[in-house]
Amino acid sequence: MNVFYRIKLYNKYIFIFFVNLKKLNEDDYFTILINSKSSPMNDFIKQIKFHRDEVEITQYTLHEVGKDAAQSELGVKSLHQILKKMFQEALFTTTEGMYRKHTITL
Repeated sequence: MNVFYRIKLYNKYIFIFFVNLKKLNEDDYFTILINSKSSPMNDFIKQIKFHRDEVEITQYTLHEVGKDAAQSELGVKSLHQILKKMFQEALFTTTEGMYRKHTITL
């Protein structure tokens, strides 16, 4: 999708730029989950590690998350929703002082 932006200020056009947008695919979402510093997955893992618990997530599960996100209409925001459902049980069963290893699956 091509989008053309034009900003008008005091009857003069200040900025004109052209943006090329493309729909993200499964591999793009997987890359966001694995390589991005601001990945929503990192937030959930930090919450669990705060209670000194460990998290195990398989590559297959992450690819399935990417596939579900690619089919969603919400775009990158869908990653947070999918991960929230996946991590929900682990987040509510963490207890202080007791070590647990959580295996996250889709």
